[in-house]
Amino acid sequence: MDWKKRKPNGFKKSSVLTENHDIWRKKYKKLLNTAISSWSGFVYQGKIAILYVLQELGNDSYTLQLDSLEDFAILNEIGVPVSLHQVKAKKSNYFNDYQEAFEKLKEGGETIECRNLFFHLAQPINDKEILDIENEFDPVKVYSYDSVPYCEVNQINTKIEDIIISLQPLGRQSRDYATKVRKYLDNLVSEKLFEIHKIIHLNLLGEEDAAFQQRILFSDFKDILNKDLNQEDLGDSYYLYQIKIDISRYYQDYCVEYDLEEEVLKRMNNFITFFIDLDNSELINFIKNIMPHRTFKFESLSDYKDNSPQQTEIKYVFLYILHQIEKDPIYLNKCLIQWQKDGKIFAPTCINANQRDAVSVCDQIIKNGLSTDLKLLYESHNLITDSINLNSIKTSHIVRNNYQTGDEDYLHIMKWNDVSLVKIDDIKGDING
Repeated sequence: MDWKKRKPNGFKKSSVLTENHDIWRKKYKKLLNTAISSWSGFVYQGKIAILYVLQELGNDSYTLQLDSLEDFAILNEIGVPVSLHQVKAKKSNYFNDYQEAFEKLKEGGETIECRNLFFHLAQPINDKEILDIENEFDPVKVYSYDSVPYCEVNQINTKIEDIIISLQPLGRQSRDYATKVRKYLDNLVSEKLFEIHKIIHLNLLGEEDAAFQQRILFSDFKDILNKDLNQEDLGDSYYLYQIKIDISRYYQDYCVEYDLEEEVLKRMNNFITFFIDLDNSELINFIKNIMPHRTFKFESLSDYKDNSPQQTEIKYVFLYILHQIEKDPIYLNKCLIQWQKDGKIFAPTCINANQRDAVSVCDQIIKNGLSTDLKLLYESHNLITDSINLNSIKTSHIVRNNYQTGDEDYLHIMKWNDVSLVKIDDIKGDING
């Protein structure tokens, strides 16, 4: 797989259009209600789709369709749905929170005469028996994972890797190798979703047509499974793409964890739509601007992995800021997010250090600014943090380092705005007011 050639080319190998497309589209039009442009749960849904496909790989001519007829669907070689799948990553254990989705799946199956209908849960339903649900909504089946009728979000990767291990030849059956394969499969699905967004964004197709037409061949999954990925040369493009997927996943985890209301989801989905549309150079600048206090590298995935501080910072600082500020931000130069209020400009960051570390944080921001020309320091007046208030990072740094008026770095620093650090909980009321 060539991670360096990623562009929305409409109908490449993994895009499937049948000769009978118009006929089938008309037949299934009642079900075409995509949320692809604001699919906050796409990471979990995509992973459930991967797990299901891995168990159906004997059907080489089948294709995976994402968020069109249902959360995902399996279609045969002429575009007829083989199965429809509803996926819910809710925190709720009460049937009432899922009833409408069960009804929708049953009605959708009746509309297109498909009886293979599967409902995937991330949490158990505790107030109604699964058998009673299935009897009420027959032929809908609650999908079972090793005899358990749900799969928690934090378990899905392991289950996918278990299947991968079972499908690999001797010598490639380690957990580490399965994790690598799983990441490639994640990328295959996420890449298709990003491509659909691109097609919509460029007005090449409408939302419904883009989601309906753009599918992934089962053979694409098999190609990844059969290839020896130990021989793959992973460059910057791969790592940058992995970052895009990771942040999208952190976003979904945040949405699930806080069980956000529809209005809040809609506002925050504007960010994820902006984010996945970034190209590589824009993504680098965006990351630098939300992490001005960190030196950012791309030499290996170990520089950006789930257990690093970045996950916590993105989820509980950056995304928390987007959640708490109720106004839509301005997306500037494809790499900056800002709010403006009373002549002041505010930009979200991932800075979660304590007040006692304020000077050290300022030193690192200044250092990064001098070495990389952070646009943030030219465009913003206030950097929003988790816990730091500081009137001026320039003053703090210049005093600390005894800069002289004729010093080249001093002159460079003085070109920046007089940037402050502000706590989100202290200023959200002012911005929202």
